[in-house]
Amino acid sequence: MLNLSRVGLVISRLALYQMARSSVAGGVLEIGSFCGKSTLFIALGCKHSDTAFYAVDPHTRISEAGKSNGGLNFQPFTGNSLGELRETLDSCNLAAYVTLLIATSEDARRQFTVQPLKLLFIDGAMIMMMFGWTMSYGTK
Repeated sequence: MLNLSRVGLVISRLALYQMARSSVAGGVLEIGSFCGKSTLFIALGCKHSDTAFYAVDPHTRISEAGKSNGGLNFQPFTGNSLGELRETLDSCNLAAYVTLLIATSEDARRQFTVQPLKLLFIDGAMIMMMFGWTMSYGTK
């Protein structure tokens, strides 16, 4: 059986690649790089278009308190997201195409001076957390 949610993820990541590799002038900024799945596709597009790419994430652990934003089935991530991100980029020889900003988006904006941007990608989970929206998994 075809898992449409996975198909949607692949299509959205291919779209990120295409947008990052477009010939439009400007840098690329990702907010919420976490373990690097979307980052990988954006980095590949930036490699192919010789574009500056910045990925912002504080890489702090989400505690049990995150359940209020994550829904009943929320499982806090207990791994090392920065380590996984670096391993993902290194394994695909793309680390040289990404500048990691280990900071909150608010702190990163003080460091970030690249303009204009041709692509700003804000991870959907980050948007939900910023606005306090809840995610419900498997509820009807």
